[in-house]
Amino acid sequence: MPTPPASCMIVPLLTVLALALGACGVDLVSDGSLVMTADPDVVGVDPDPIDLAVTTTTLDLLPPGERDINGDNGSEINQVIANAVVDIEEFWTDQYPALYGSPYQPLSGELWAIDSDADPEGIPCVVDSIDEVLYNAYYCPPDDAVAWDQEFLIPEMEKQFGEFTVAVVMAHEWGHVIQERAGVDEPTIVAELQADCFAGAWVRHVRFDR
Repeated sequence: MPTPPASCMIVPLLTVLALALGACGVDLVSDGSLVMTADPDVVGVDPDPIDLAVTTTTLDLLPPGERDINGDNGSEINQVIANAVVDIEEFWTDQYPALYGSPYQPLSGELWAIDSDADPEGIPCVVDSIDEVLYNAYYCPPDDAVAWDQEFLIPEMEKQFGEFTVAVVMAHEWGHVIQERAGVDEPTIVAELQADCFAGAWVRHVRFDR
């Protein structure tokens, strides 16, 4: 059974997420805020830190969106994810043509919230054991689907770093969605950093285009 490609999975180490976001100009700080400190020549923003503390306001930042989620346990954080995905796809609908010269194709394989009770043969990128995908979020190219662990990874990230960090995880996975559509074929480290940069571009959109 094929497993999700390693380049499409988020390692559940928050320090790694912090370093990766920092590489694209978004830093996680100890109180759970996101702070943008990028070179303005790189991302077009003021170099002074911009407080993006949104632990209680993420649903206000993200316009409401209706998006079906397979396996949804009804949690509020899954609603944050649904809202984020709607906003992320709207963002790429506008930006993809400018970057790649063709229309953005929406995700066709749906969204999947998984947990320890999920059938490993019924999720994107079928696995032998559900343990192989717990504590991860990933994009599955063959199924054109995005999945995440709603039992461990997402609640723990929300608890430690706030709701908006979960939205950033979805923006990172959409970076892989974009790479698939654009035919990007790079080593894992390059693909992951580019996905982080794409996520940072969306964060800037949320901060400045509202």
